[in-house]
Amino acid sequence: MKRSQQQSVAKNEAFFRGVNEAIARSADPLYAPDEQITFVCECGNVDCDEPITLTRSEYENIRQDGSTFSIVPGHDIEGAETVIERHPNYWVVRKIEHARKVAQDTDPRAL
Repeated sequence: MKRSQQQSVAKNEAFFRGVNEAIARSADPLYAPDEQITFVCECGNVDCDEPITLTRSEYENIRQDGSTFSIVPGHDIEGAETVIERHPNYWVVRKIEHARKVAQDTDPRAL
């Protein structure tokens, strides 16, 4: 995958990560660490609007690394990321190469 394509995918995923960060902040006082919260898929497809459920603990574990994202199973994009965890209701992907830099540079927790 070309550098510009990797960067475009990463920017789309960073947008969805921002949406999920807002959901997590608003859910913080309402949900226990093991309760399910509905987030949005953080895949690189800008038209995706599929929900994904994670516990607060699962979400926080994913957020430990600015280059990882939670997606609906099968929404990974070859050439831009690698699947590093597979769970029944979500997968975790890590950006690679140029996409990784974009993901890390746009991580709201690192700014």
